Amino acid sequence: MWYLLIGLGTVIIVVLAAIAVNLQLKVRKQTKEQQAQLEQQQKQTAERREYARKSIKILAQAMLKDELTLTEVSIRIAALVQIFPLSESQLADHRCFVELAKATSHIPILEEWKKLPKAKKKELNIERERLESEYKDFILAACGAIARNDSYLQEYI
Repeated sequence: MWYLLIGLGTVIIVVLAAIAVNLQLKVRKQTKEQQAQLEQQQKQTAERREYARKSIKILAQAMLKDELTLTEVSIRIAALVQIFPLSESQLADHRCFVELAKATSHIPILEEWKKLPKAKKKELNIERERLESEYKDFILAACGAIARNDSYLQEYI
């Protein structure tokens, strides 16, 4: 009788040990998968930020060459800079882009612009040019600083 109980106890212990090992292997596999996902997300974030960083530099350089309007560069840079976890002081360096983008956000673009009557387009162009003249010096200075800084936002990649 004792041998039967000892044998049964041994079987139960072996089964429980096998279950524990199986669960431990599943947890280990799940942890590795989570780590791989995290690394993939970090890689994608770094790639997205590097693309945004390069795009901002290209936009700033194009602005300095008069290839874009102040409004267009402001809209694009204001959107791209949001990808980075910037402090308040670093955001202040980009505030002129955000403010001009916000001030001109009511002006239609692309297909909506094409649908406007000529008089309305003229009115909106005058308003846009007035707003651009208010921000011009700040935006040109910011674009110059961005274009000259080879390591611009590099610490966030």
